[in-house]
Parts: sequence; structure tokens; C-alpha cells
Amino acid sequence: MMIFDIPALELFPGLLSELRQAILARANELYDELQGNSSKAARLKLDFLEQLVERVNARHSESTV
Repeated sequence: MMIFDIPALELFPGLLSELRQAILARANELYDELQGNSSKAARLKLDFLEQLVERVNARHSESTV
């Protein structure tokens, strides 16, 4: 996202880093809670969380290059 023609990451690097860490922490907590649950809903949520973590990590690695 751009604000004043400057990427938000450049304007608020600390805030975005904290947000990324909070998202990953909560996603990992929920992932751990769902482990062992064999329901279809739990499997869908686990799949979503795996994809979420991959996207967050991919965007983080792109922004640090």
C-alpha cells in the first residue's frame, strides 16, 4: 500500500514488523489447537493457516531483499 507515494513498509517498518509477528504467533497458536482434530472443518482451517504462514513469510522475504 502506498501513502504519499511511499510504501507503507518504508513509513512504518516497526509497526508492520510487529503486525507480522502477531499474525504468525496467533496463526501458530490456532494451528497447534487444531492439531489432532480430524474434522473436515479443522483440516480446512489447518490448510488455510499453512497458506497464510507461507504468504506472510514470502512477503517478508521479498521486502528484505
